[in-house]
Amino acid sequence: MPHLHTLDALHLEAAMRLDVEAVPTYDHRLGEAARAAGLDVIAPGSGVAPEGAGAFDLRPMSILPIEHLTLAMEDRTCEVARVSRGSENMSIRFGGQPRAELLEVLSDAGVRLNAHAETLLSDPMFDHPAERTIDVAIRSVLELGLPDGGTLAQVIEAGRSKGLDVVPLVAGPYMRLAFTQQAQAPDSVLSGGRAPSGSIHIASRPPRDDVEYPKGFYLRVVDGESWLRGYRCDGDYVFEPELRFLFACA
Repeated sequence: MPHLHTLDALHLEAAMRLDVEAVPTYDHRLGEAARAAGLDVIAPGSGVAPEGAGAFDLRPMSILPIEHLTLAMEDRTCEVARVSRGSENMSIRFGGQPRAELLEVLSDAGVRLNAHAETLLSDPMFDHPAERTIDVAIRSVLELGLPDGGTLAQVIEAGRSKGLDVVPLVAGPYMRLAFTQQAQAPDSVLSGGRAPSGSIHIASRPPRDDVEYPKGFYLRVVDGESWLRGYRCDGDYVFEPELRFLFACA
């Protein structure tokens, strides 16, 4: 069996303990280890299904069909939060790690960062944030009641009117680690002067008023690679109705 990074080992251990049928991954080493353990391997969004499944029967929720699983490894605890079929929310633990350790975890998980994400991660708030757990939900700008789109301030206010709250900026990297089954983006354009297709923006308060400083994070999967990207925009930029935001459940 190949050597695995910490998060991949936890993922495989969880699958084996739960006696699931398949493991979703784009990582070749994790895929090889899963097959060696007798599990099927699927690449979410790729159309590659486990043996015996139809082209559209990828069974993504058969991976971890539980609410909470806690695994202890040495002196660390990793909570894998998943929900049963039909539920819209996820419960995610974040914080409790110094910046260096968080960056190592992101690297081990194969998460790519752009320059704006690196700028945000260098902020003192990431020195050693307190550990917290929040429930999160994803809503499109249209679902928030903004059929013509909205600015960041309008999106946040519309979320509040529907019982949703902002996500602490320090939770952004943990959202990337939790959303392992995000669908592949429909294009490979990384930066085009607009909010990219297939992205999930994290609804957070901008850390600074400076228009040149990144406003927050968004999640995207491009060509099989998971990205945590920072973005900049001014107060007049309008996010399109189909764009999705990740909120905390108030």
